[in-house]
Amino acid sequence: MVLFSTLAAAVLAVGIALLAVKAAQHGPLDAEAWTPPDKLPELEPNTILRDYGEKIFNGEVLGPESIAFDARTKWIYSGVMSGEIIRFKEGDAHPESFLWLNASCASLPAAQTKDYFAYDPALEPVCGRPLGMRVDQDANALLVIESYSGLLSIDLDTRDVTRLSSGSTFANDFDFDGNDIFFTETSTRWGRSRVVLEVLATRRKSRFLHLSRDTRELTVLKDDLPMTNGVTFSHDRTLVHFVCGYSICTWDRNANHYKGTSIDNLPCQPDNIRRHPSDGKTYLLTCGTRRLSPFALPDFLAPYPKVREFMVFLIGYNPHIAINVAPRHSMVLRVDLASQSIVSSAQDPTGSSGFSSEAERVGDCLYIGSWKDPFILRVPWAKTGF
Repeated sequence: MVLFSTLAAAVLAVGIALLAVKAAQHGPLDAEAWTPPDKLPELEPNTILRDYGEKIFNGEVLGPESIAFDARTKWIYSGVMSGEIIRFKEGDAHPESFLWLNASCASLPAAQTKDYFAYDPALEPVCGRPLGMRVDQDANALLVIESYSGLLSIDLDTRDVTRLSSGSTFANDFDFDGNDIFFTETSTRWGRSRVVLEVLATRRKSRFLHLSRDTRELTVLKDDLPMTNGVTFSHDRTLVHFVCGYSICTWDRNANHYKGTSIDNLPCQPDNIRRHPSDGKTYLLTCGTRRLSPFALPDFLAPYPKVREFMVFLIGYNPHIAINVAPRHSMVLRVDLASQSIVSSAQDPTGSSGFSSEAERVGDCLYIGSWKDPFILRVPWAKTGF
């Protein structure tokens, strides 16, 4: 009995030590309490994405986060998890490779998987992770946020890469107007592959920045923000709207001033935001999960930072666990920021349409990217109700 107790104690001690080492690899979570809203917003579900969405290039891509359209050449660009930038045209049966951010990853077997759960997150800082993308037709360039380093400009003819900024921890999305580039940094603590730690910590370690293309001068416009993400100019380009937590925040370009939130307490954790392509007024927001009423786990855990810290201590950091427990609910919201309202939505309550990350209209279709799924979702624009 004594021997058994000694062995059990030794095993327990080793187990606790291993858990502590595993948790310490990511540093202290240092989570912070926050107060969730009293009531979750209501949103009538529909099945538009499920009924009309077509999964194109299924099994040929992994995590096509952003969609960028070159109206001059008709190429559609996207960046995938392995650090590759792909492109295709409407009606193509398969995408083609445009550029690898790290050419050595093109021959790396581990980077070729199209299974999110088989992809090693440690490869991301090595191979690069393209996130937000825009085509600058005046410069004949594809502008790309590489999450671990910053902004890149890629010549669309020669494919030469010019670095516009550096030193980012988790650069995410941007919009540009001539010399001005406004972009978000989701975390100053952890890289993109550890984003769940930022979600659990809620320490408001996100930033909103400005980059001058001429001088390469980088200015932090606003820090201490919650989970910044997608960025877009207003339709008249006097404002810059960007995702921050469950809200859309706004920067006034003319006054060079942070205006606060334009809409709060959204029914999901929004990813990217883009201008509506034709109405000159509203915006399209994409989400892959929904805050479920009456119980939403992030809101429930909000007042309990020590519980969140213990979760990381207990299981270490495993993004796959977080993905498996998240309530998948694909949706694109059409929002009117002036009236702070949701005008309409296209949804898939089953989540089978993917973790929606960005929506872009090209021709008669809406193309929806995903930060983790092995396909791009294509939906006839006429069916979206937008």
